[in-house]
Amino acid sequence: MRFDGTNIYTLITDVGNSPPGYTNKFEVYGYVYSGQFYLPEDQDSVHLFLPWMAFHLSPQMIQDSFEHNGVIEMPMPWGWSRFSLGSYGYKWIIKPPDSDRIIQRIDVVRDVTLDLKTEEDELRRAAVDYPFTIAERNEVLRQLQYRKNEVLNDFVLVSYQCTEIVHTNDISIPSATHFISFYPNFKTKGSIVIGEYTLDVDQVKLLHNANISDLIPPAKTFVFDFRYQATNSRTKFNYASYTLNAGEQFKSDKDPELLAQANHWLKHGPGYDSYKSKRRIILVGMLVFTMISGGLLLFLLKPAKKL
Repeated sequence: MRFDGTNIYTLITDVGNSPPGYTNKFEVYGYVYSGQFYLPEDQDSVHLFLPWMAFHLSPQMIQDSFEHNGVIEMPMPWGWSRFSLGSYGYKWIIKPPDSDRIIQRIDVVRDVTLDLKTEEDELRRAAVDYPFTIAERNEVLRQLQYRKNEVLNDFVLVSYQCTEIVHTNDISIPSATHFISFYPNFKTKGSIVIGEYTLDVDQVKLLHNANISDLIPPAKTFVFDFRYQATNSRTKFNYASYTLNAGEQFKSDKDPELLAQANHWLKHGPGYDSYKSKRRIILVGMLVFTMISGGLLLFLLKPAKKL
C-alpha cells in the first residue's frame, strides 16, 4: 500500500478471494482511489486495514471528512465495503486521544438513524459500486434487508484498541493494537466473536530519507482505478480498468483512454433503472417459454383420431 498525499495505491496477490463478480485470472490485482481513506476491494489475506488504522487514521481525518450532526459514519476499511450495504448504517464512537494524538479506541455501533430513506438512496452511496445486473442488485438488497431487519440498534460490530505506545526521539508510535469483530447472536440478542487480530511492533527504525518509492506491479496486474468514478442523472461509472505488465507504473488520473472509458459509459452504459427492462425481458421470456411448452404438451397429449 502507498499513499502519495493524494491517492492510495494497493497491490494484492490473488489468494482465491478476488472481488465479487470478477473472474479475471491474474496473480496480482491493483487498486487506486483518491483520498487518504483506505477502502478495501476484497478480503485480502494480509489485512492491510489494521496497520492503516494503527499508523495512519487520525481523529482529525475522520471529523474533517465524515462527521455529520455529531455522528461519525464512514465506510469500513475491512470486508466488502464496495459491494455490501451491510457495511453501512453504523456510527463510529471514538475515545478522545491523549496528548500523543493517537486514537485509543474505536467502537463501531449500529445506528438505525443512519439508514437512508429508500433502497435507491442506499444503492447510490458514493463508496458503493452500483449493481447493474439483477443478480448483483438482489444480493446487495439482501444485505440491506439483513442490516435493517436483523441487526438491532446499538449492536457493537467492531472494537479497535491501541493497547501500547512507544515513545522515542520525541515521537509516539502505536506498538500494539487489538481488533475484534462480532456477529449478532439471535438467540441471546448478544454477540459472537467472529474475528480477532493483533498488530505488534517488534522494532522501530527511524529513516533519514523519508521518500518512499512508487508501487510497481511485480507481475501482470489487473487494475481497478476508482479515480475515474463518475456519475450523472442516468448512471454511474464505478471505475476504469486496465492491465499492467510487470514493472509498469500505474496510469495517471488523466489518461485519455481511461477518460474515454468513463465518458462512453456515462453516455451509453446501462442506466440506474436498466434492471427493470432486464427483468421484464426475463419475465416475457419465461411467459413465452411456458406458452410454447404448454402448447407442445397439449399437442403431444391430444388423442390420435382413429381412421
